[in-house]
Amino acid sequence: MCQKSEECPLLFSNIQKNINTVTQLAVEAADNSKFLSTLERHLRTIQDGSLPSMITALPSLVDGIRMVWCVSQYYCREDRVFPLMKKIASQIASRVSCLLHISEFAKDNSLSLLKERVGQSKILLESWKTANEQAREYMDKSGKNNSQWEFQAEPLFRHTDYMANVCNDIIFVIDSLDSYKIFQCSEMLDVVDEDDENINQILCLVNSFKRKVLLCDYDIFDVGNECKWQETISMFPVTMAFIKKQAEMHFEKAFQKIRYSEKAHELVMKLKGTLLNCRHNDIFHRYEIELKQARRCYEEKYKITPPLCWRYAVNPGRVAAINDVYRRVKKPMLLFKSHGTIASCLYGKKIRQQFVEFSKDVDLFKSCSYAGWTQKVNSVCRDILHSPVLMKLTTAVGDASKSFIEINFPCEMRSMISEGKRFASFGYIIPESLSQVILLQPLLDRATCWCLQCTP
Repeated sequence: MCQKSEECPLLFSNIQKNINTVTQLAVEAADNSKFLSTLERHLRTIQDGSLPSMITALPSLVDGIRMVWCVSQYYCREDRVFPLMKKIASQIASRVSCLLHISEFAKDNSLSLLKERVGQSKILLESWKTANEQAREYMDKSGKNNSQWEFQAEPLFRHTDYMANVCNDIIFVIDSLDSYKIFQCSEMLDVVDEDDENINQILCLVNSFKRKVLLCDYDIFDVGNECKWQETISMFPVTMAFIKKQAEMHFEKAFQKIRYSEKAHELVMKLKGTLLNCRHNDIFHRYEIELKQARRCYEEKYKITPPLCWRYAVNPGRVAAINDVYRRVKKPMLLFKSHGTIASCLYGKKIRQQFVEFSKDVDLFKSCSYAGWTQKVNSVCRDILHSPVLMKLTTAVGDASKSFIEINFPCEMRSMISEGKRFASFGYIIPESLSQVILLQPLLDRATCWCLQCTP
């Protein structure tokens, strides 16, 4: 080799230069491999991880690239870091497009799951730019290589920013379409006496626009289709304004024919933020009708000839029937008060005053009925308690007479005992005289049986 080198000095010089170059490149490659291996775990997550795991790994990945930029001797150049970041941006966009099968979610009507997935994708796409800006701010504050942490924004963020805007549009579309789920709610059918034709027309409009937006025949995440997407999404406000107008017209008619004020109010409170927010006056109007019906039923029927259960006597049966009517109008009123809707308008205050007046009438009637029954019970029980328990009766049998003993415990007293137990179940206090008779009832029943057995 030495002999050859003396003969061809130029060839030896070239070989030595190549050896030095290869050695330097090997040292650089080893150094780059050492630093890039610290990013391998995060890069694998970006390549095949789920959206939540990618959201967690992305800030750490950018921070790791920043550390490599600051520490590495050879990888602190733009021609090295910039291609790597372009590949990461491309992989993020590709991964989001792969995981977001919008057409499949739309076909399965899984809009809530689609919204969750699109929301995660939006966070991931926005965090890519946010993480880079944070890394740049840190470099500016630390004063290390701050002049070199400058990359072309368009190749790195153009695609991801566009995809984030598309995700934001999709979330807005889903939220708007979700407000019309009330038309498919079974509770709506229990509340409103609607016709199916109007509801079907509104649902057809909503579904047709959903198919047009979410079932596009082009890739909405492709930057080349930006103009098509903008044209599609620009029609959204006009279409939704028309659908909203149709829905409001339907509700205006439908809520004038509410079946039950209580269920209608529950539906409105359950679907807050939708088209039902302004329907409280319709509900109060329906409740006013229910209150008038309850008052008419109370005054014309239940006070005089109430429908009695076979277990109830007249007095407690009348109170039970009136309590039933009262509870039917009291429950919606308590619901209105619990949500504060009854005090939010003058109409609600008027309805509340009518309910209070009805409640006072009912309470007064129940108090008078109970007081009259108590007075009668005390009178009868006083006579029973002051009379002898055993009475000797004589009956004529032909020319002879026959004597027998009978218990002084009339059927009227047994009926009052039954009424007293029923009143006690309603929360009323049993008169003291009736309580004493109730305590004597087992003894009197046994005595009655004994008398029946002894009578020939």
